[in-house]
Amino acid sequence: MVAYFDLANLRSYAQAGANQHWQDCNNLLKKNIDIKFTFDKDVLRTEKAKSKQAIESWLRTMATGRGGSIEWSQNGIPRPMAEDSISKEALTSIHLVDDSKVSEVASKGFFLIAPVGQEVQIIRQLFLEDEPYPTIQMRISDLKDWKVFSKEVAPCSDVIVVDRYVFGQSDILYERNIYQLLSELLCNAHNIAINIVFFTLYTYKTTSGYTNVPFKTIQRQLKERLTKQIGVEPNVTFVKIKSKDKHDRTIFTNYKTFVSGDSYKYFGELSEEEKLTTRGDWLHISSLAHKSNQTNYDKFLQDLQSIVDNASKGIGSISGDKKSNFLSFS
Repeated sequence: MVAYFDLANLRSYAQAGANQHWQDCNNLLKKNIDIKFTFDKDVLRTEKAKSKQAIESWLRTMATGRGGSIEWSQNGIPRPMAEDSISKEALTSIHLVDDSKVSEVASKGFFLIAPVGQEVQIIRQLFLEDEPYPTIQMRISDLKDWKVFSKEVAPCSDVIVVDRYVFGQSDILYERNIYQLLSELLCNAHNIAINIVFFTLYTYKTTSGYTNVPFKTIQRQLKERLTKQIGVEPNVTFVKIKSKDKHDRTIFTNYKTFVSGDSYKYFGELSEEEKLTTRGDWLHISSLAHKSNQTNYDKFLQDLQSIVDNASKGIGSISGDKKSNFLSFS
C-alpha cells in the first residue's frame, strides 16, 4: 500500500504529534506502507523553521526500521481529480491531498483521501477496533446484526463476495442477511457507482431437491435497495462457480477483508431480530495496510481472475454488469 503526501499535508501531519493516535499512525506508515511525496525534496529547504524542524524530525523517525520505501517527486492522484481517471492502485492507496476538490471527492466514500488537517483521521480508517491491528477475530455467536461491518469497513469502490452458499436459503431471508450486510459495508458510499461481484453456486439444495438461485431477481432487488441508499445504481455481477471452487467465505473490499467460518447468512426470520442460525465460530477481519495481508490478497485476486477467465471460456457462466476495478471481464 502507498501513502501519497502533498507538501501541505506533510507539513500538517508532521506537526500533529499532540493527536493521541499519531504515534500509532506513524508505526503503521513505518512498518507497512510505502511513502511517496508528490514534490521534490529540495522544496523543504524553503520551509519556515518550525515546519522544517517538524518535518525533518518526522522523516528521521520514518527512516529508522522502515518496512517500505520513501520516494520523492512522485505522481499522486491525477489533477484535476475525476472519478474515471482513478487507477486500481490509487483505489488501494492513501491520498493526503492539498486540492480544492478533495472534500467533494472524499464525500463519495469510495477510497481514502483527506484534505489538509485530516491526515490522522484518514489513516486511522485502516485500523481495526481503533487500533493498528493486522487482523481481529470475533465470535459469530456474539453478533446480533451486521453492524460490525459498517464499524470496521473503510471506504470502498468494490465489494467481492466469495461464498458458495450465500444464496442457499429462502429468498425472504436475503433481506435479513446479504442485503443488510452489503448496506452496512457500503455505509460510506454516496453518489458513486459501486461494483459488487458474487462468486457463488447457481443452485442450492432444499428438502424437495435443487433450486436455481434467482440471480435476476437478486440483481434487481440489490440495485433498487442500494440506489435508495447510495444515490447511484450499483453494478452487480454474478460468477457461477463449481462446488469445488473457493471453500472459504471471503469478502474483499479496497482496504479491508472479511473471512467467515460459515456462509454470510447468519440470521433467521426477520421477526426474530437476534436469532442466529449459523454454526460458524469465527469472523476474521483484516486490514490490507499490513504487507502480509496485502500479499495474500493479491494472490487471492489472481485466483479469482483465473476463475473468471475460465468462466469466460465457457467453463462456467457470468451474468450481470461485468464491472470491477479489481477483476477483468473482457
